[in-house]
Order: sequence, then C-alpha cells, then structure tokens
Amino acid sequence: MNNLKKKTFSVLFIFILCTILAGCTDSVQEQSFEEFMKEVNDRHEAVVKFDGDYKQYITNNKEDDFYFSTYAYNTEYKYDEKAVLSLEQAEEDVDVLFKSFRTKYGLYNYFDGDETFNAAKDLIMQDIAKTEALTGGMFNDILRENLSFIQDGHFYIETMFNEIAVPFFFREVSFIKTAEGYRTDDGKTVKSVEGYDDLNELFKPSISDEGMIVYYPVVLEKRIAEKFIEEPQECTVRLTINYTDKSTQLLTAEPYKLSARENGVNITFHETDGIPVVVTEGFDFNKGGNKFLNSALEFKNEPVSIVDLRLNNGGTSMANVWLKAYAGEVVASNSSYINSAGILIDDYPDKFVDNENLLIILTSKYTASAAEEFVDTAHNLKNTLFIGENTGGMYRGVERMAIQLPNSHIGVTMQLGMALLPEDENYFQETRGFCPDLWVPADEAESAAVKFVSRIMR
Repeated sequence: MNNLKKKTFSVLFIFILCTILAGCTDSVQEQSFEEFMKEVNDRHEAVVKFDGDYKQYITNNKEDDFYFSTYAYNTEYKYDEKAVLSLEQAEEDVDVLFKSFRTKYGLYNYFDGDETFNAAKDLIMQDIAKTEALTGGMFNDILRENLSFIQDGHFYIETMFNEIAVPFFFREVSFIKTAEGYRTDDGKTVKSVEGYDDLNELFKPSISDEGMIVYYPVVLEKRIAEKFIEEPQECTVRLTINYTDKSTQLLTAEPYKLSARENGVNITFHETDGIPVVVTEGFDFNKGGNKFLNSALEFKNEPVSIVDLRLNNGGTSMANVWLKAYAGEVVASNSSYINSAGILIDDYPDKFVDNENLLIILTSKYTASAAEEFVDTAHNLKNTLFIGENTGGMYRGVERMAIQLPNSHIGVTMQLGMALLPEDENYFQETRGFCPDLWVPADEAESAAVKFVSRIMR
C-alpha cells in the first residue's frame, strides 16, 4: 500500500499544524487547517434535529375518498401547449389538481393547508374565466404563476417548477481570513462591499490552486435548472470592494454552467495521488448498490477518502447503511420524516459520531434527494468535509407520486411525505440545498480536494 494509507489521522494533524503554522508570520494570523476543521466540526455538531410538533403537518383528508389510479400518469397522452381547452375542461383539471393536493400532498399543511391552497385555486379559476381561447400553454402558465408559494424542489408541473439557487464565484482576487478581516496577497484589507452588509456571508472558504484555504466572494442567484445546464449563466451583479486604504476594486463573477449528466447510477472507483475515490451517480441497491456499500468497508481504515456525489440525483436511501459500515456504528440523520400514512419515522437520537479519519464528500447542484440525505446524515460524523457547490435543494418532500390532469394532460409530480429538517435555515433551504464547507466550482472539486490534502500532508 502507498505511504498515505499507512499514516494515522493523529499524525496527519501534527503535519497540518506544523506545516501551516510554520508559514505564518506574527503580523498576519492566517487561519490554520486545525482551526478550520474545529470550526467545521463545531458547526456540524451544533445542528439540532427537528423537535417541534410534527402532527401539525399531517393531513387528515382521507374522507375525500379520492383515487389516484384514475389520474395516474399515462405516457400515451401527451401535453400539447397549443391545444385549446374549454372552460369546463380547465375547471375539471383544476378540481383534480386541488383534490390531489388536499388528499395526498405531503407538504399541504407545511404550506398552510386549506387557507393558502383555496386562495390559489380561486385565483386560478378567475384567471381561466377571463382568458379567451385558453391553450394548454396558457393554462400551464396560470397554474405556475398562482402556485409560486410552493417551494418544493420535487414538485413538477410538466417540468421542474422551482428555480434553484446556483453559485457564482468571484475568483479574480483571493483573500485570506485574518483577525483584521479579509486580506489580499498584497496586504490590502476589505473595509466593505457595496450592497453587502455581512462580509462573512459573502466571503466563502475555498481552495486556491496551491491547495491553501482562501476566501472568495460567492453570490447565489435563482435560475431555471434547464437553463444553467444548457448554456452558461451570467451573474446579474458585479462587486465593488472598498479597502481600508481607500482604494476600490470591481470584481466580475465567472459564468456558471453545470456539466452534462447522463441518466444512470454508475459506480466507479479510482485513486488520485493515493487517495481512494468512489464516484456514485445515483443510489440503487439493484444497480451497483452493494458495490457502493463495499467502498465503506474499504475506506474505513483510510486516513483520507473521497465520496463523489457531484452527479448523484438520489434514488434509494443508502446513507445510514454506508455510514454505519464506514464509522462502525449508527450515524443518524439530522432529519425525521412523515410518511404517506402519517407516521413519524424517527428511529435514532441525535448524536455526533467520532471519526479519526478525514472523509471528503464532493457536491454540486446535481446532488439531490437521497444524495442530500447522505449529506444530511454525514453532518453527524466528525471530520467530514464537504467540498464543492451547494446541493440541489430537493429534500423536503419524500415518496414521489405523479398524476396527469385529464384534459390538458399536464403531468404533475408531488410527494406523499415530508422530511422534518432542522429549523436553522443556515443548515438547509429547499432549492438552495446544503452549503459546502469549502466552496469550489463542481468541475474542479476533486482536483482542489487532492491539492488541499497534498498540501497539508507534505
């Protein structure tokens, strides 16, 4: 085995501390890796599992006796945006949709139930009544406009419904975090950034080309998912940095584009500079699931290992099984969930599990659903480091169901259950997702992680 695999994590920390502190001067107190990892572990451990009244979110609308089999999605029927609908046809579709919401949608009460949904239905009916020559496309637009309060990454009206928050990186200048503030290589300290009051919210820890912990401004903006996959997106703002020496600097963000993803659940393994990496593009016990689980047993004795979830859109829940095999004990999720039967699934208490090795998890905006459950659960494992982009933000709804409106043939996807997440919005937000510990454009995340580990261990 290579030398990296023979090291222990305690030796790793000695190397880290000696290497980085040796490069510091008295005048500039650069943040060490040890300090950074303490912040990461403290932040992860501080996450509090949901402890509220879950019963308020359970819907008790079974008396409607509504059968979804009648309106199950049927590929024989196609939505046609140019097809003309009568008023009666559109009203029937609206009735089917809202009865579906009321009887089955797991987030119905989360979005304030009858009060909110009935108001939205009234507005939709009004818009339909005043629209001449109503087409399927017009009807689709009316639905989407009046249901904008549903912030649920799993909710689809024919296509993905919500815009999601993508990160724009401003990397023209790197900054070091010091006791005096954010400082450039040439010694200038940031005084303010126009339009941004909280500099700690704007400046995100990242990794330089040399593998150092540096800080860059990162701005999140909402985008339609299909758009940022098809073509590069431009940030709508430029940043004006004001320095304490009274100079200013204008920074421009890099365009954002996510790499194309092939549908599948491929599991692959490789090593980079002696660091073992497992790449999993989906979770499915029937398609490589055991192969992925075996990687946990191989990684458990490695001082550093990488799980690459950048192309993982979810699938079967595998977080608890993999992390238990890796850690040697149960690692509980920070979340519980209410299933379609209204039963709370909450098997394990909140616990931060010890881990001497360094587990790196790579994330992107593709990292969604069951992959986000993996991210959520891994927050309860010590010395876990998330590198990449904020995740997809498709985690609150569970147990997918698809229906098709009878006349417009618009497909609607909703979830039958609901995840109960920690109430701290800094931890998770739907459509924004989980934030990484080190922010790196997704395409560069593995190479940056390897440079980072190589620097701290040399």
